[in-house]
Amino acid sequence: MKKPQANNRLKRLKPLLGTYVGVSICADICDEELVSVSESIFYIIKTVENLMSFYKEDSEISFLNKNAYYHSVPISDDTKYVLETAKKLSKITNGIFDITVASHLIKQGYLPNYGYEAADPNASWKDINIRDNRVRFKKKLQIDLGGIAKGYAVDKAMLSLPKEYDVTINAGGDIKMSHFKNKIVSIKDPAKNFIGTKDIVMKNSAVATSSYYYLDGYNKIVSPENGIFTDSKKSVSVFAEDCIIADALTKVVSLSLGHNIDYILPFNAKALTLNSNGTNEEI
Repeated sequence: MKKPQANNRLKRLKPLLGTYVGVSICADICDEELVSVSESIFYIIKTVENLMSFYKEDSEISFLNKNAYYHSVPISDDTKYVLETAKKLSKITNGIFDITVASHLIKQGYLPNYGYEAADPNASWKDINIRDNRVRFKKKLQIDLGGIAKGYAVDKAMLSLPKEYDVTINAGGDIKMSHFKNKIVSIKDPAKNFIGTKDIVMKNSAVATSSYYYLDGYNKIVSPENGIFTDSKKSVSVFAEDCIIADALTKVVSLSLGHNIDYILPFNAKALTLNSNGTNEEI
């Protein structure tokens, strides 16, 4: 049996969640254990992806989108938690965050259509009924957890680890650190055409950036109200205790720029914009 090594380190990268997931671990364990820990992280993230990916026709979300209007559908505890969190966010933000935005994305070709019937134009998050571990849609609609599931996967993986391990998980810009104080995060910088980065001090254990939605050099996020994309040269990052919240709130803040963003206050979150002129602003 190999002896533990003090402050032993490992960095790994795997394609997951439609992006690359990076894992950095520092712990007083041997190399084999480091690899085992990293594999457990990737396994948890892959499990969440299999449940919640819109791009997998056999995922729970795809099954819901095909069947939940016609009858109640059983779901896992993981999917239930994410759906309930999404509904909570929708209520607090008055619908600015709404996972039923999927129909707009399907119509514009950003999400695949697996033979879904046209969504009711009046459908919203309010039409998702969750009881115990079953879901029923009151109107025809499709849901997409792409704006929240990555954060949940990162949180769940981190919760599985001993607290003394110094771990950073980065799922395409959705980042969680077990020991975040005085650490730096590099965020894509619009002043450098999103190719360069800007170093920012971590303000909480998790941060998410709307860089997932970069299209044609712009930060584009679709509005659930009308299906129109924002078109901004600003990058929005949100710092929060939980990555699931940071992930979701980047969309809320991006759609609320120039308006009241008190929606983020109940979550003890902080928002930061990076601008094309090279400045950054806390909002």
